Amino acid sequence: MEPSALSPSGATLPLPLSLAPPPLPLPAAAVVHVSFPEVTSALLESLNQQRLQGQLCDVSIRVQGREFRAHRAVLAASSPYFHDQV
Repeated sequence: MEPSALSPSGATLPLPLSLAPPPLPLPAAAVVHVSFPEVTSALLESLNQQRLQGQLCDVSIRVQGREFRAHRAVLAASSPYFHDQV
């Protein structure tokens, strides 16, 4: 959650990063990990839809004369070979 300030009307306004206090470290016991497996599949589905529609693809790979458009970050995250290449 970002630090905030109140405007004259009482609405919350975000503070510029330079004015925000540094985050306090949490003790290891206070850290909670929550898993949302449906988010992972929804994220990958959304990225695949973008790829199929040619949206936000930032790399093309040519294999045996065929060109495949892809997201550089997805390739790098899913393959050590592509991580080293991109």
